[in-house]
Amino acid sequence: MVEDAGLARRGEPGRPAGPSSPDRSGEPPPAWARGGWVVRRPGDFDFVTARVATGGGLWDEADARAVLDAGITHVVTAARELEDDVRRLLAGRAHHLANGTWDDGTAKRTAWFARSITFSLRALDADPNARVLLHCGAGINRGPSAAYAVLRALGHEPEEAYELITAARPFAGIIYAEDAEAAVSAIRARGGRSWLRGR
Repeated sequence: MVEDAGLARRGEPGRPAGPSSPDRSGEPPPAWARGGWVVRRPGDFDFVTARVATGGGLWDEADARAVLDAGITHVVTAARELEDDVRRLLAGRAHHLANGTWDDGTAKRTAWFARSITFSLRALDADPNARVLLHCGAGINRGPSAAYAVLRALGHEPEEAYELITAARPFAGIIYAEDAEAAVSAIRARGGRSWLRGR
């Protein structure tokens, strides 16, 4: 519903602001990014598999409702700036992991990825109907990078994990994929899923 979507100028504090040209192929940017304006739609997330989704911030009740209506049962907030707000929005309605970091381009540690992977795999292993959302503010770097790590831990090859995410969210940057690879390798060296289960 366009009347419910917020409009934010790129870079406006407290609002998601997608890239001005998210497409690397030379095609024009999508309508939501043209002219530097971002049209924020409630429920800015996309499923990359039947049970794993990634996306942007949960900013208000419309976003929370969209997540719940999609059958998402577990949410990982990868954006430090949104942890408290999302915790309040989802209280008593979905399982939530506040595992935020800053989108500052610095290397992300194995422990950060391990928390998201552990939470997600436990949910997916315990309940065949569980669906997990890994999100950040704009759904470009942190959330998709955490989703990439989860897909790798689930057994997807690097190219496949990347393609699943970018097919669903073509503007996803996944700039922390190398850090995710290092984390998944470290986790596998420590015993993989059996090590994660013991955490």
